Amino acid sequence: MLRHIKWVFFCYVTLIGCYVTLTRQGVIKVIGYEKNAEAAKQEILNIVHDLDSHISQDIHIDRRVHPRLIGAKGRAIRKIMDDFGVDIRFPKDEDIVTVTGVQEKVEECVEHILNLEEEFVSGGFARLWKS
Repeated sequence: MLRHIKWVFFCYVTLIGCYVTLTRQGVIKVIGYEKNAEAAKQEILNIVHDLDSHISQDIHIDRRVHPRLIGAKGRAIRKIMDDFGVDIRFPKDEDIVTVTGVQEKVEECVEHILNLEEEFVSGGFARLWKS
């Protein structure tokens, strides 16, 4: 959500001349000409509406697989997020991965990640992981 709001800040501050701030109380203030402020307000409401339809799903993924999912400089995980239109987070020191987005896309992405984990575990890394 923060990424979307930053986009609104950028668009309306630099392109339209409208100033958007987020107060400590969580209130978004829009300052500018009435027409521009109304456009910024509507864009923010659209983002909030879109985000209301998002879900988060936690899945168990062995933390030893996390680096393979993330890839060099995060390229692999960014590609997965772009391909499925979701956000993926890896909490520190946990075997959990959190996928957030529209339900259908989250389900597809979770299935894809679980398949990748199975490939990594049963592939070349399996012999390294045997204790």
